[in-house]
Amino acid sequence: MTCSISTGRPCKHCRPPAEIEPLGFQADFAAAEHELILRGFQPEEMEQKWSVCCDGDWVYFCRSWTKFMIFALRLERTASGARVADSLVSRDAKQYRSTDLDYDRRLVRELIDGWLLCPD
Repeated sequence: MTCSISTGRPCKHCRPPAEIEPLGFQADFAAAEHELILRGFQPEEMEQKWSVCCDGDWVYFCRSWTKFMIFALRLERTASGARVADSLVSRDAKQYRSTDLDYDRRLVRELIDGWLLCPD
């Protein structure tokens, strides 16, 4: 599978954290949602503090100003679309201060729903 960001350029990798932890994020996506996720998101305004790009099966959620990778999801194709097969969160305290997995999972869900699956 080839992924690209919404502008059609190849994904530029985020700066990986020194420490990671399994996120335990689970989700299933319909085929149309999967295609939207693969488009990624690149901010157009300073207030949009996240960029999302993918490389192969991995989707990276990075802070747009620092390029620090905070979340990574590995998607696996299914008969109806895709599911999250693996998920990671940064635990590099210099890049990301949260240590609350429930909060992190909710934030990933909000980023997916608000930036990747929104109709605009």
